[in-house]
Amino acid sequence: MRSDGRAIPGGERVVLEVIRTAELLARVGQGCVFNQSLSQSKFNILLILKYYGDGGMAQKDILARMVSTKGNLSTHIKSLAADGYVRKGTSTVDRRHDVLSLTRKGARAIEQMEPEYMRHIQSLTSGLSTKGAARVNRELEALQERCRQLLNETESTTEISL
Repeated sequence: MRSDGRAIPGGERVVLEVIRTAELLARVGQGCVFNQSLSQSKFNILLILKYYGDGGMAQKDILARMVSTKGNLSTHIKSLAADGYVRKGTSTVDRRHDVLSLTRKGARAIEQMEPEYMRHIQSLTSGLSTKGAARVNRELEALQERCRQLLNETESTTEISL
């Protein structure tokens, strides 16, 4: 309900519920799994490098798999490098680009934290049936794709008007 007593329209309510759910999931993760030195965002970077980054990974490729802005990602990567979780190297494919890879410390952190992280994920999603989870995934992916389309349209319009 809105403050004026009217019901929130379906589409607006969906967006609000997605945002509320994301905020709650972040709070659960931060309170149960993550710590001061390794936030959920930093942990996600390490997971991406573990599962996709054989031989290192460019920052733009990490960003494509994250829920983060470019500025936030840069800040997190600098912190992870300073704390010894990742190292920067030069791409063997294109020497003009840096790639990131896990250090031993980063790999150990993932080994230690991932089982607890997975237990929490299982606990949170245990009430969803396989079909229910697939339906939620499809709907969220469709919403994400529509967001990307709108962003591309907005970026194209902005470029034209400049």
